Amino acid sequence: MYALGGMIVWIMRDQKCLFQEPAAEEAVLASIAGCCQSADPADRPEIGHVKQALCKVSGINDKHFMENLVRRLENYSQVLENTVTLRTNALCQERQRCDLILSELLPRQVLVELRKGHPALPKFFGFVSLLFTYVDRFDEFVMSSSSQLTDVIRFLMEMVAAFDVILSRFDCYKVEAVADSYLVASGIPKENDGEHVFIIGRVAERLSKEFSLLSFPSYLNLKIGINSGPCAAGIIGNVRPRYSIFGESVNMASRLGTTSEPGKIQISLTTAEYLWHDPTFQVTERGSVHLKGIGMRCTYWLEGINAEQR
Repeated sequence: MYALGGMIVWIMRDQKCLFQEPAAEEAVLASIAGCCQSADPADRPEIGHVKQALCKVSGINDKHFMENLVRRLENYSQVLENTVTLRTNALCQERQRCDLILSELLPRQVLVELRKGHPALPKFFGFVSLLFTYVDRFDEFVMSSSSQLTDVIRFLMEMVAAFDVILSRFDCYKVEAVADSYLVASGIPKENDGEHVFIIGRVAERLSKEFSLLSFPSYLNLKIGINSGPCAAGIIGNVRPRYSIFGESVNMASRLGTTSEPGKIQISLTTAEYLWHDPTFQVTERGSVHLKGIGMRCTYWLEGINAEQR
């Protein structure tokens, strides 16, 4: 009898499927359900009384009541099943959209761990490759009397969009894009057994060529710096969280970018030592360069990639 009361409550959730005038019958049905689910079994009505009450409410004679009820419950079940299917599909689509947005903020590997309930702890990476880009004479472009701020925004939007397309083809991760600077990492958070050096080298060459195709003042040129080494990474912030990397290797890559020459790719000795072993890459020595906060370092140019090896 208690279970029957539960069924009546369930039926009331969609009264239009089972009764002609749900508003008028709601109080009667609620009373029947309440009696059936009384805490004291002795206070619960007999099944015959419940059946008569339901027949009266529904307007169906006693003979065909159960058959009619079963048929209507089957119809209701089908409606409910269709509704669940539609809402499940809508939920899946919404989750896919959320995943797409989140993947722009955090690496997929980190998102997987967070969904499993694992904490997003900082992690140390022993060897990764980092790439910084800067736009030479960008400040001049911003301050130029012939340039409007909307022109600057359009330029940055076009540049970042083009760079993002290139990155999607490689095993690397865009850490951040702030104003004219663009930071890319490979070997983090997904480690790739040293392949990151060669991946970042190819990415740098593609970025340099792509920048030359942008439809903006010809005096703007891209400067790129690459370094390989250890760093630490983790999620910073609870509101609008970002996946950030830290370490001397990051600072080194940044300084290599700022001290590079327009249209060139400057790399550290560590990166050069790896690229020397691959004839695909054309590496030449630049010489000693003063890097702010680091000192004098011997750096190298990544001149390009052999056409047949691309």
